[in-house]
Amino acid sequence: GGTPTESSPGTSKPTLVAKKLIGYSDYSYEADEDSIIAVLPLIQTGLVQGAAEALEDALINGDSDGTHQDTDTEAVTNNRAKLWDGLRKAALSDAALNISLATGGISVSNLALMRNTAVKYGMKVNDLLFIPGIKGYNDIVQLDETLTADKVGSNQARILTGDAASIWGIRILPSALVREDLNANGVFDNVTTTKGSILLVHKPSWIMGVLREFLVEVEQNKYTQMNSVIASFRSAFTSL
Repeated sequence: GGTPTESSPGTSKPTLVAKKLIGYSDYSYEADEDSIIAVLPLIQTGLVQGAAEALEDALINGDSDGTHQDTDTEAVTNNRAKLWDGLRKAALSDAALNISLATGGISVSNLALMRNTAVKYGMKVNDLLFIPGIKGYNDIVQLDETLTADKVGSNQARILTGDAASIWGIRILPSALVREDLNANGVFDNVTTTKGSILLVHKPSWIMGVLREFLVEVEQNKYTQMNSVIASFRSAFTSL
């Protein structure tokens, strides 16, 4: 019969700031006329692949806070990894989320340590995602926990598929853009380049906005007889 206590919704609101990525390729009338295959579809395919790689790099290695955490990225003006703060930046900015795997490397116990660090956010396996680099993925492939059907299910057993799709039900999504040339602090300084990295992501904690879908346009300059294929999109990415 008592009056319940009100639960007021929070007022903090994440802000999405759209950033644009654009790339283009030129080719002459002669290149199109002399080629045995159609040039335009080939260039369009390359731009699509380049856009996907650029977005993936920004999501993983992005740092928009003044000087970029990686010295080689900082040296390049308008680098794609400067669009927004990415996943590695978020982990490195919070000491509680920055887990050293110096002892044992990518082992079952260290992967479990990463999940334990996520506390309540590590409960639901469908909300989680492991993102290793190339060498890190090869380490995961060698773990017994990804090998047989009794560990991961008959349709995901590495002994049958050759791939490590998940561990403990958590999906594994390797990326060639997860850097494995870092120092012990998890950044590239061009001095110590022997450390790898692996990310454990709580997917619902991140939001991505799309202000303009992927757009491909072709412009023709008849004076120079050149075709320009221009691809662009505008997206935003932030944590909740």
